[in-house]
Amino acid sequence: MKTEIALFVSCVLLISAFEGSILKATTPDLMPISKPDLVITDFWLQEASIRYQVMNNGDATASQGHAAFLFISGVNVMQDIVEVELSLGGRYQGSFQLGEFNPLVSNDSSILRNQMIVFADFYNAVDESNETNNQREESWSRDSVAPNIVKPPVVEGLTDAR
Repeated sequence: MKTEIALFVSCVLLISAFEGSILKATTPDLMPISKPDLVITDFWLQEASIRYQVMNNGDATASQGHAAFLFISGVNVMQDIVEVELSLGGRYQGSFQLGEFNPLVSNDSSILRNQMIVFADFYNAVDESNETNNQREESWSRDSVAPNIVKPPVVEGLTDAR
C-alpha cells in the first residue's frame, strides 16, 4: 500500500546555538497521512438484485455518501449510495435492485456473456490512499439453449413392502 508522506512540523523551527557562533536547524518530522481505501470484495446475484460488498482497507474512516456503480457489458445500469461511514476494516453490503430490468435474463440469444463491473466511490468523493483499486470485474455467462430433457427419470431398486 502506497503511503503518502506529508510534512508535519511539531515546532516551527528549533534553533540551537553551538559554541555561540554556529546555528543548527532541525528538520521537520515526517508523518504519514492516514486515508481510507475502498475496495469491492465481492458481488453476486440474489433474486432480483445484484448484491455487493465494499470494504475499507485503509487506515482511516471513509465518510458516508459515496456512490457505488454497476456496469453490465459496458452500460452504466444504476448506482447505490453508501449511507454509512466505514471504519478501518469496516464492510458494507449494498444492492442494485434490478426489478423488471434484468439484462442477465434476456430473450436475446446473442447475449451469452456479460461483463459485470462494480465500482466503489465512483465520483472519487472519498480521498483514498489508493484510487486505482475501486472496481471489481467479473464475467457472467448463461446457457445459449435451455437444457432438453430427453427421457423421464427412472426409479430402480424398490422393495416390496407388503
